[in-house]
Amino acid sequence: MLITSATLIVVIATFLAVRYAVEWAAARVGHDDIDSGPVIPWLLVSAGSSGLALVAAKTFDDEPYFTKLVTALDFAAFPIEDKISLRYAAGNQVGDTVLLYAITLGPAWHEVDRRRRR
Repeated sequence: MLITSATLIVVIATFLAVRYAVEWAAARVGHDDIDSGPVIPWLLVSAGSSGLALVAAKTFDDEPYFTKLVTALDFAAFPIEDKISLRYAAGNQVGDTVLLYAITLGPAWHEVDRRRRR
């Protein structure tokens, strides 16, 4: 059985309890565009898609996935912590904004359900 580099990365990510998002679905590989950001070759992992996966995980109350994405962020984005703040050396203003939005976002489906039950 041949183990590809992508399979090996998935096994390692599972062992380390981290998750990431790919830029394109396997059946629909595309080309980099203005909003792709850096994409890791062969794996198609991107900071942009992983950042938006943080938003999706919080929106749909998927705390285990969110936690594993944040673990990957802490591993790959070089966190810099001081007495009053945490920032990422590999980040930028757009990434900071998406992260802030994700960590302050509540589960949308709880509100939808609450309104439906009225």
